Amino acid sequence: MFCAFLAVFTAMAAQMASAETKLGGNLNFGYYTDYTGGMSGSLVFDDPVFQQSATLGMETEIVDFSGTFWSSVSPRGGFNSDFGDENDYMLDVFKTINGWRFGLEYLFGDMYRIGEINGDLHALCFRVISPPVKGVSFYGVIEKDWPTDKDIVEGGVLWKFGALYAIDLPFDKQKLNLDLCFGGNDGAYGSEPKTLNYGRLVLSLPVAMPFWKATLSPMIFFQKRFGDEDNLACNKIRGGLTFNIPF
Repeated sequence: MFCAFLAVFTAMAAQMASAETKLGGNLNFGYYTDYTGGMSGSLVFDDPVFQQSATLGMETEIVDFSGTFWSSVSPRGGFNSDFGDENDYMLDVFKTINGWRFGLEYLFGDMYRIGEINGDLHALCFRVISPPVKGVSFYGVIEKDWPTDKDIVEGGVLWKFGALYAIDLPFDKQKLNLDLCFGGNDGAYGSEPKTLNYGRLVLSLPVAMPFWKATLSPMIFFQKRFGDEDNLACNKIRGGLTFNIPF
């Protein structure tokens, strides 16, 4: 799967080589108090995890591409021992039209146990983000998940929409980033279908480091489940710290 991922990305890069291109990427290292699903809002693993990623991107005159390897590692029990351990491989295609940014992403989730196909997921995700309106950008995401074995883990359709805003702070050109969103699903993963099953607020404070153009960002995550305990999402307060290095 990883070789196929690299082959597709390389083929796209070669095809676009005649246009003006710009290459870049980033390395991201994170520590979180738990692993809560970004789309589902479900509690995947209720212990601390390290989550890191490497992204390579290419901007062209026609369309933008990026490829990402993402992993989650739980210190508890050792590597590949629980649902805190996971590898994801992502390929994204983006297009900007009149300030609106549209993206299509394919993801393969190599979940517990890593290296075994049973219980893994394929996902196709469409996202759109608006140009800022008085400093606020709005976004929407819809994702379809296909399991490799429905008897182990079910798939479904999930959606999320929200708004992004940065508050200027009165010291050293610092900003506080706000991400307010709401999510729902069609009964994904055997849950009760809900148009809205959670609301979430994420606050992050990126701090520029004096080396490598790096950024250190503490964050806190508040999520409220709508409905009873049969809901896919959970009630959660989550903390984290990320370290990002662009290149």
